[in-house]
Amino acid sequence: MAEGWSSDICIEVGSSPLKAQAILEQVDTVLVVDAIEAHAVPGTLHCLDLNEVSLNRREGLHELSLAGVLTLLPAEQRPRGWVLGLQPQALDYGMDLSEPVAQAMPLLLLKIKELWNQECHEAATNSSRV
Repeated sequence: MAEGWSSDICIEVGSSPLKAQAILEQVDTVLVVDAIEAHAVPGTLHCLDLNEVSLNRREGLHELSLAGVLTLLPAEQRPRGWVLGLQPQALDYGMDLSEPVAQAMPLLLLKIKELWNQECHEAATNSSRV
């Protein structure tokens, strides 16, 4: 494995966030990328602190969101991180991006890179202090 990447994990959770629980219990930082319905203009970029994402309603295990999975973890085990996403034009089934979302993808990718680089820099700075 390449140096500097041994602790980095990328998983695709899809519509089953409960399968991420074991990973969330073991990592320090999480970067979640998903569509974010915030009743904004389609293509709007949202960046939320992971620990400020809250449940909007009571969830059952069959409809548990990532925020719901985080609430299953003891506070001291919850990772820090962000939820990044674009406002969708519609939340229909399908894989095609609407035009506003497709046009905003470069901005989303830049923000992912910015946060990732910030986190890597912070981790390197903290490890050099040890």
